[in-house]
Amino acid sequence: MVHSLSAQSGFEPAEANPEELEIAKELTHRILTEQSKGSYYPLTQDEATAAMIEGLSESVQKDSYKQIQGLFGDYKEVEYKEVLENTEGDKYKIYRFKGHFETDANIEVRTIMDAQGKMAGFYIKPWSDKI
Repeated sequence: MVHSLSAQSGFEPAEANPEELEIAKELTHRILTEQSKGSYYPLTQDEATAAMIEGLSESVQKDSYKQIQGLFGDYKEVEYKEVLENTEGDKYKIYRFKGHFETDANIEVRTIMDAQGKMAGFYIKPWSDKI
């Protein structure tokens, strides 16, 4: 949503820090759970960058969930798959989760965290083994 990150930009598999992983997973789950209830998750300055707070406004979350729901059904849960970390430039970690929705679609929920541990990106897209 906010950053365009790919393997070409120097991202490599990384060791998951259990505490950071839990923060990324919980934040991802909260956002999608609130959206599935017809609500939204109001991000705070402690959790997300200013750009993410602005970018994931109430209207954006509600509108985008309607699209997601139309394609994949209601959200159920996310399952951690891997973390990637960039090797150059500003430090970001990409947490990749398999998204489980009502359909059997193979969905990726990608949460990007910056060096301060704040959400800096959030994507939902078809799963690909490589980013």
